[in-house]
Amino acid sequence: MTSGNDKYPSAFTIAIDRERLRGYLRTGSLIAWTGVLAIFGALFGFATITKAIDSGELHSMRELIILIATHTLIGMGAGITVGLVCYLCLSHWQSALAARYIAVSVDGPFLCIQRGAFIRSDRKIHFRCIHDYTVIDHWLARRFGIQTLQMTVSGGGQHPFILIPGIKDALKTRDMLAEIDSQRENG
Repeated sequence: MTSGNDKYPSAFTIAIDRERLRGYLRTGSLIAWTGVLAIFGALFGFATITKAIDSGELHSMRELIILIATHTLIGMGAGITVGLVCYLCLSHWQSALAARYIAVSVDGPFLCIQRGAFIRSDRKIHFRCIHDYTVIDHWLARRFGIQTLQMTVSGGGQHPFILIPGIKDALKTRDMLAEIDSQRENG
């Protein structure tokens, strides 16, 4: 169902670097869990020093600094520990499944995106609904050698963007999809 000047096949799959994507998703989850809970732990540890200050047990500024540092570091360590447990229980396997069960393909005038292991999402978007294609590259993605393809779509309601991380050769894929879009949007 392609037009005469369309040099691409009617249906094909877009490659995703699943191994790198899994590492990227896992590291992002680990940073999120441990970072947030380390901050809360440090604040909680800092808040526990008021009892020692109120009791008048501190005799010098050095003792106060040591008390603050000790309680803050203990709280931060507890937060990191809780973050690691949460990551291992909730996000480690979920990241692997997210990387395994994402698929992107072109089917005539449609871009098809499948996600999810337990709750499957199978979205079919007509090219005329896609307004632009953007490649996102940030420090963590660069560390894993991946990029994210972002598309702005009409009729997306509160979610006008579609993000697809881990696309192989994201810049070439973006250009190819934009060219296909221009050729097939009225099909």
